[in-house]
Amino acid sequence: MILSVYTDAATKVVLPMKTVTVGQTTVTVRKIQIAPSSTTIDWELKGKT
Repeated sequence: MILSVYTDAATKVVLPMKTVTVGQTTVTVRKIQIAPSSTTIDWELKGKT
């Protein structure tokens, strides 16, 4: 499920909560914010060390 939130006309926030596991490493993307001057990705990496 992807949830989109519009904060203003030029900025878009996508809340995909997408999780991918490869071997013993898991990456979760929580939020993507796209603005005219920058793109921010809130993510988490988990794995065995």
